[in-house]
Amino acid sequence: MAAKGPGPRPRGDYPTFKDVAKAVRRYRPSDLLPALARVSAAISDRDENSLEVWVSQASPWGLAALARESLTGGSEDRRHKRVDQADVLALHAMFAASYDESPDDETKSVLSIMTRHAYEQFPYQESDWDEVARTFALLDGALRASSTTTLTVGTLENMLGGQLDVVLRAAVILWGAAKESSGAWDPRWIYSTEASELVEKTPADAVTALAVKLTSTMQAMRRDAVAVPAPAPHLRRYAYNPLQSTPIVKLQRGALILPQTRMVLRRLSPGGLFYEGMRTLGPNFANDLGKVVETYVGQVLALVTGASVHPEVPYAKGSLSVDWFLVMDDLVVLVESKSMRATLGARAGDVDLIPSLQEKLNHALEQ
Repeated sequence: MAAKGPGPRPRGDYPTFKDVAKAVRRYRPSDLLPALARVSAAISDRDENSLEVWVSQASPWGLAALARESLTGGSEDRRHKRVDQADVLALHAMFAASYDESPDDETKSVLSIMTRHAYEQFPYQESDWDEVARTFALLDGALRASSTTTLTVGTLENMLGGQLDVVLRAAVILWGAAKESSGAWDPRWIYSTEASELVEKTPADAVTALAVKLTSTMQAMRRDAVAVPAPAPHLRRYAYNPLQSTPIVKLQRGALILPQTRMVLRRLSPGGLFYEGMRTLGPNFANDLGKVVETYVGQVLALVTGASVHPEVPYAKGSLSVDWFLVMDDLVVLVESKSMRATLGARAGDVDLIPSLQEKLNHALEQ
């Protein structure tokens, strides 16, 4: 029999994401989660823009997905197993190779495929430091220059549990400490001599308070996960991850683990704070945030050299133009800012994607 020549693998040869979840559930969460944290801190956080490392070893989004499946489906009744880096990388390789066929009646558009991968991967390809800086520029500088009622400096501090700059510094300290401790957090460390220089400008209690705020048990995370509508079975890979809300896991014996250390910083990004704002301040938070984003965009446009910036103008009774006009010698740019969030289904590229985009963009196009 002639040997098969090179070519693409049959789709049936690939594992499905359900197979990946089954492989994850062979391990107790208390065994697997610390191992994921160690690999996350040692590999995927080594260089946040190192695609070569991610492809050849382990991607941050892949490790986060494995952690989610362990948190939401793993059982402590499994036999104890020692999990090392090789085991984690084998699970990640299976994740990277997984393939789920879409139903025949679902439109297999390039837009849907690109959208789900963009929402899964692009946030990890952004600079965490740029996002933290953007949070401060947006919720300090732009907020103070905006006319808002629900989202104010005071309500923001109540939501965060402290001043914005202090909380952001606390997040960086928490991330750095966990990264240097193989993805674990020891609350006693911040009060040690080793951390004495750090707490000169950022009180130890502020770091501790943030860590408590971002910590949850596996049981609570499972309740959080099931409270969010699940995507279609073939899109399970793109389901909501409770680590986005509480990136620190408290294991049964009390150990505190960060399965994906970068999620601490992402939790304090503008996108990471959106849902907390909606939950704690109500729907008016979104309206106020839209005003703040509009102000922020104008402040950024004002940095363009050789151009003048003009705000929106009424062009008919009850109608306003686009938010900003960027005027240059030979060009006028019309800028309309939007701060809406896509639904989970749209982010997964399901049948809601196109209607969702049309609904959110039609008003801007009309303007």
